[in-house]
Formats: sequence, C-alpha cells, structure tokens
Amino acid sequence: MATVNGSAAIAWMRAHGTNTPGDCLNTVWQAYGSHDSIGPHAGQYPDAIDGWNYATDKHAGDEQPPAGVPVYFGVSPTRTDADRAAGDVCISLGGGQLIATDAAGNGRIGITTITQRAAQTARPYLGWTGDFLGYTVTYTPTTNTTTTKGTDMLIGIKGKAGARRGGSYYVNGGVAHFIGAGIPAGVPTYTDEGEIAALQHVISGLA
Repeated sequence: MATVNGSAAIAWMRAHGTNTPGDCLNTVWQAYGSHDSIGPHAGQYPDAIDGWNYATDKHAGDEQPPAGVPVYFGVSPTRTDADRAAGDVCISLGGGQLIATDAAGNGRIGITTITQRAAQTARPYLGWTGDFLGYTVTYTPTTNTTTTKGTDMLIGIKGKAGARRGGSYYVNGGVAHFIGAGIPAGVPTYTDEGEIAALQHVISGLA
C-alpha cells in the first residue's frame, strides 16, 4: 500500500500554524501531502468521519496513539449545527497529545489533549488509525522515556528565569523543537535543574 509520512505531517502542522476555521479534514489532508484518496473508497471522503469509517487499521478507544497517526472524534450527541455529524480529525504527537486545527483559537493550529479536544468539539473520542484516505501512515511508535535518542513525545520545561526558553517542546529523534510558551495539562514537565541538565545530554535543542 502507498504510504504517507506521519513525522512530516506533524512538521507541516507545526510550520503552518493556521487553518481555515472548522476545516480539519482539509488541513490534515494537506499535512499528509495533499494526495488524492485511493482504494475502494477513493473520492468518498467529504467529512472527517469518513476517514474513520473507511479506515482499515482502526484502534478504537486507544488513548495512547503513536506520534504521526490521525486521531478521530465522532458525531456530537449535543450539537445542533450543520457540522455535528461531520466528525473531527487531528494528528497525534504521542503521549496523549494532539496537534489540531482551531486548538489555539479560531483558525489557529495548536497543541491539545484527547480529553480537551473532546470537550472543545463536543464529540466523543473514537480512536486512531494506521491509515489515512487509503494510504498507510508511517510513524515512530511512542516511547515513555525522554532519555533515548528515539524519543517521540511532548515535554514541558520550566527552568530558572532567563536560563532557557520555557514552554512546550516536541521531541523527535533526540531533537527538541520549541512549540510555544504554554504547557498543556498532563504533559511531563521538568523543573529541576539537575533533571534538565541530564536531558540536555541526550536531547539537543533545549536551549
């Protein structure tokens, strides 16, 4: 099966930072490379929920999706607007964190959690898939440590004032990429100078 790259999709979302309000599927589609859908349901993805319905590699209810895969939310049981049944799709950062459209405000891509996204959109969490619009998503399995070069997760840093840029960092392949000053709830956060110094020996980019 043809593939799309999950790490590249995360990088695209981080680099762009904005989205057409409410246009989650189109934004995520662009992040994965803007490829025409393929397979038996090619051309049949008008809404985000269709990505879940037609996926062949579903992981329903798994709240630890690996970084780079699409994550889906379903039909809202409470909303009454025209989009209530459209669903929602985001991209996992690993560790229960997501990068999503409108998460940092209307039209602004941001970092959130599965729980926060479900509350924001008034939609139930469905799970994640290993494929997107007919393509297999290549991704790095999530790890639970920040002491190896293979780390792929979100962390928070709170150092001494002026010592470094505090905030959220996306760690991939042993390199930390600064995301923003805010640190979402539930993100592993390091405040002890000794711990941070130890991290700097195995993770570059923690200025």
